[in-house]
Amino acid sequence: MQLKTFSIYAKNPEKGQQVKDQVENQGFDYAETNPDFMITVGGDGTYLEAERIKPGIPKLLVKDSLICFKCHNEPLDEMLAMIQAGKSQFKEIIKLEVIHNQGRLLAVNDIILRNENPIHAIRFKVSVNQEDVDPTVIGDGVVVATPFGATGYYRSVTRSTFNQGIGVAFNNPTQEKPPLLLDETDELSLEITREVGQLVADNNPTIVTVNPGDKIMIRQASEVGRLVYHNNQ
Repeated sequence: MQLKTFSIYAKNPEKGQQVKDQVENQGFDYAETNPDFMITVGGDGTYLEAERIKPGIPKLLVKDSLICFKCHNEPLDEMLAMIQAGKSQFKEIIKLEVIHNQGRLLAVNDIILRNENPIHAIRFKVSVNQEDVDPTVIGDGVVVATPFGATGYYRSVTRSTFNQGIGVAFNNPTQEKPPLLLDETDELSLEITREVGQLVADNNPTIVTVNPGDKIMIRQASEVGRLVYHNNQ
């Protein structure tokens, strides 16, 4: 697989320019539109922003942050040399879609439903593939994660991770509830029964308000993310 053209998405513009110069000096051509791959320079959140703004383009994650669990550990020159040597491949990762009363959001990491008012728990019903799972969950909400996002908020809630399917973590429920691990083909439905909730996807600044009676459906999206990986990983 030959990757020749690239673009940059950087948390720090100055650092982004430095990386751009470095990549060009190694023989790659900069292309703002339709690049073969995109280099994200920052942390995990920078990648999520880049994927939301320019979805589907294969991305190489370069660390320029205290936290970037998904970034490569090799120096950039080494990663570029592996790309030029044809030792790279695309890895597809699933995305989630949430259908709500105002439309649709996509997530690479997770979909989060939580109580709008921190002094009031939210109540909601849970069903999978239109079959009831729990008629009343009372708590701060729920985190629905992909395997890619399982090391994030999902792990903070459950102290566990997973590498296949869709994970559903109940956030601070009044009764102990183990996480649900669903197949990628399953559809999760949530119905708000009491209090007002907020719905978000990844670090998207869009916040959707959901009210009692509103229904939310979460499932694997048709879209995918693509990461640049190396054959030795």
